[in-house]
Amino acid sequence: MTRSDADYIPPHLRHFVFHSQDDFYVSRLFDPLLLSHLMYEGFLPIASDYQGKCFLLPKLHHQRCVLMLQDAPQHVPKVVRKKAKKFRLVLNRDFDGVVAGCHEKHGIPWLYPPIVEGFRSLFQAGEEGVELFPGSKVRFYTVELYDVATDTLVAGELGYTVGSVYTSLTGFSRANGAGTVQLHALSKLLYLCGMKMWDLGMSMDYKMGLGAQDLERDDFLEQLYKWRPHEMLMKLDESKNEGDVHAGVSY
Repeated sequence: MTRSDADYIPPHLRHFVFHSQDDFYVSRLFDPLLLSHLMYEGFLPIASDYQGKCFLLPKLHHQRCVLMLQDAPQHVPKVVRKKAKKFRLVLNRDFDGVVAGCHEKHGIPWLYPPIVEGFRSLFQAGEEGVELFPGSKVRFYTVELYDVATDTLVAGELGYTVGSVYTSLTGFSRANGAGTVQLHALSKLLYLCGMKMWDLGMSMDYKMGLGAQDLERDDFLEQLYKWRPHEMLMKLDESKNEGDVHAGVSY
């Protein structure tokens, strides 16, 4: 039996979230717990402004771009390995800096203040995350790339994990080649941390270049349901030089 778009909203969320159009849903709430439940169910939370009011627009793509991580990441081009010497990968150092970088690169687009504050609350939960059910947590991350010489933030993204699935929300790059280096370094970090799927949202050529594939909605949800019970923690120990990007992309 074919499911309607509204049927994809779990029963416990139907008082708060409604189907809008196509693969978009809508809510007037930005509560961090609601955001966590939506993430857990495969919705990618974004926001929009209409007549001066902000609305939450969770998106459940008809087609989702993902990179399966059971196998080691693909070979990294030599030019990326060369550029990697200039950078260091860091997790969770500067939430505001990453948000500012996204605004600088893209404008507001969908990172309106209410959703930023919701994300901030999730970020502040740290490694403990938000436990929705026993053993089932959502953790929010900033992935940051720094210039080794100046210790300045040159690229970054917002993302979150559900079990052993990592989802990229949005990001930015200020330096030539930094975004590509970050993608390859993050790919290996996810693999080494035991993540099984990298949810990249909407399909784009550069994502396909990493080896990603498009999954139909139900196939994506099948993979999410498969891997979300398997809790994994993304972690980098700066004191042990674990953010050495050149080492991270040298495979």
